[in-house]
Amino acid sequence: MKKSSLLFLLFAVFFSAQNQRFSYEYKFVKDSTAKDKITSEMMDLDITAKGSKFYSSTQKIADSLLEKLYAQNTETFDYSGIT
Repeated sequence: MKKSSLLFLLFAVFFSAQNQRFSYEYKFVKDSTAKDKITSEMMDLDITAKGSKFYSSTQKIADSLLEKLYAQNTETFDYSGIT
């Protein structure tokens, strides 16, 4: 009985220490006069011990690409492929 209680306690501590991420599809209308044009975007919710953060998945990808560029200390950047 003691072993199973200890094992349960270890699992509870292990899983409670983990960060969790949930993905949502966020649908919204950009223009209130054109309510038939619904825009959707993938959003992520990160939950940690310090708090939670709700952000766009697309924005996170763009931010990580910019961080890589800054880390490489590139002086010039070709914006021709960006639309």
